[in-house]
Amino acid sequence: MILFLNRDVEKHSGFFVHVVYITSSNGWYSFALITLTKLYHSDANTNVNGNCNNRHTTNKKRQQKNTNVNIDVKVKDKILKPINEVFNAIINPEKLSNFFISRASGPVKEGETITWYFDDVGRQLPVIVKTVKDNELIIFDWAASGIKAQVDIVFTAIDSISTSITITEKSFQFDKEGLSKALQQTQGWTDFICSMKAFLYCGINLRNGKTKG
Repeated sequence: MILFLNRDVEKHSGFFVHVVYITSSNGWYSFALITLTKLYHSDANTNVNGNCNNRHTTNKKRQQKNTNVNIDVKVKDKILKPINEVFNAIINPEKLSNFFISRASGPVKEGETITWYFDDVGRQLPVIVKTVKDNELIIFDWAASGIKAQVDIVFTAIDSISTSITITEKSFQFDKEGLSKALQQTQGWTDFICSMKAFLYCGINLRNGKTKG
């Protein structure tokens, strides 16, 4: 149940960053709408009539600045299961295949490169596992969006029967393609957490029924 919306506004690299969180009855729900608004200012000289010189140069500078801004995708949620169960659901392919993948070449293990298979949509992805800390952190590289990105999954025990999970995928370029990919991955990780909950709470695999295309 949605209780209220909370908006944060932060100045970052010449942009206003608006982050709208949707709050639910059990903590922060796993969705964030991120928008960036350009802070326009003139780098050009102005004459006494207020006319702006070197406008073309200024626009070019603005375009160059845009290429230096990256977007990170972040979702956070509370799962009503002990931290070891949540952590194991991701590193153990027998568990992961019940809500996310079809199968895997091996478990999530630090220093290994494994393959995740999504047979229902005809895809497979190499996953380069960089860091694994039991019940704390998983870091890996992959290219699910079509570009290489790093995924950080952070686990925090709230109490003995509930866990906070935060997933960050970074970074995406601040342009039309990058924004599209960031929104795509936000949706994907939100679906990931919802599907994990369905499996951990009820033993339901929400990927069943999905088909290629």
